[in-house]
Amino acid sequence: MKKLKTEDLFELAKEKKIKDIETYFGDSKSYSVMVSDGKVENLSIEENSGLSVRGIYKNSMGYVYTENLNNLNPEELIAGIKENAEIMEASEKEEIHFNKDICKELNLKNPKLENVSEKEKQELVLEMEKKTFSVDDRIEAVDYCIYGESLARRAIKNSNGIDLFEEKNIAYAYVSTVAREGEDVKSASAYMVSNRFEDFDASSLAKEAAEKALEQLGAKSMASGEMKTLLSNEVSASLLQAFAPVFSGENVQRNLSLLKGKIGEIVGDEKLSIVDDPFMENKAGSRKFDDEGTCTLKKDVVKNGLLMTFLHNKKTGGKDGLSSTGNAYKASYKSPVSIAPTNFFIRPGLNSLEEAMDKMETGIYITDVQGLHAGLNSVSGDFSLSARGFIVSGGKKAEAVNQITIAGNYFDMLKEIEMICSDLKFIMPGSGHVGSPSVLIGKLDISGE
Repeated sequence: MKKLKTEDLFELAKEKKIKDIETYFGDSKSYSVMVSDGKVENLSIEENSGLSVRGIYKNSMGYVYTENLNNLNPEELIAGIKENAEIMEASEKEEIHFNKDICKELNLKNPKLENVSEKEKQELVLEMEKKTFSVDDRIEAVDYCIYGESLARRAIKNSNGIDLFEEKNIAYAYVSTVAREGEDVKSASAYMVSNRFEDFDASSLAKEAAEKALEQLGAKSMASGEMKTLLSNEVSASLLQAFAPVFSGENVQRNLSLLKGKIGEIVGDEKLSIVDDPFMENKAGSRKFDDEGTCTLKKDVVKNGLLMTFLHNKKTGGKDGLSSTGNAYKASYKSPVSIAPTNFFIRPGLNSLEEAMDKMETGIYITDVQGLHAGLNSVSGDFSLSARGFIVSGGKKAEAVNQITIAGNYFDMLKEIEMICSDLKFIMPGSGHVGSPSVLIGKLDISGE
């Protein structure tokens, strides 16, 4: 293998009139095993690695990437940067990071996860499937039962002296099931994310998925009206994830966020704080530096109802005369730099779910929503989503309901918060890791019969 010497590449870039240059190496290994009917149905092992290089030429940022790491040619990489820079618009200034801050040390890789045997992983999912069926005779099928894990490494080095490396691993288990009673069929799922294999409990995941499906059997629609609504932690987190783009400095600057110009203003009830925390232990979004090499930092995006900051990379921060907030993000080494949260969540309160129901007395508890991609507008804040859950009567969870729609405006909803519970939960990660506790809303429109 012909190893690329970054010093030689940087020197060549200087000769070719490239002002600053950066190399970004990304490497990932993923494993998953899925079972069906007591047998391993699918086993997948994937490896992916590549190198991207970017540099400033004639005041424009040029990008190039390669997956051919066995025969790296510095001349070709430099030529690619120059060619790309020539066709890019220089209207928005981009920079190569230069502050050599000492990033906080994080323990993101659990070496014990790598030592878990193939047999143990398969036994976990086989046991998940078996336990799900054993919960109740009305469990008709386990349509998805999977365990997966990944190991990812990043390395950023640039001509301004930045030299950073990070590796982390994470795993997940997911089971979805179908319950039937006569002609009534309901499905539900349960999942967990951790980098500690001992955290995955087949019995508890099976029980959660099965009981979620079973308790919806016999659910009916309900009368329409405006009522107090308790959003489960998963539903509240899903909504926050869908509306997270409004907190991106890039979307604000593109006039794609109604929060533009509202820094320091009230955007939610005083009980609401939204946090971006890259330092949380055993969370998928944790990282010590972002994808431009800026050290990450914990921040209150919303604090006690006040909008404190947007999320920025170097370009968007610089455009507003601010520093990066450490939220530069690349989906892979192939991707340009964008913006994403790290571990992004509504700060939990002190009250239990039962206390929230007791406070609301009468209303509805929403446990699942569908159509997040089609049923909401992240710019306007409007949403109308198919939902299911439970009537709350006398402060207690009562009969199950489905075939209803919840509708409102997310920005208005944040100002109608009456209670935030203590049951913080993070949903399956995407670009960033989003979580929330259950949240009691003063009023939402419910459409039923």
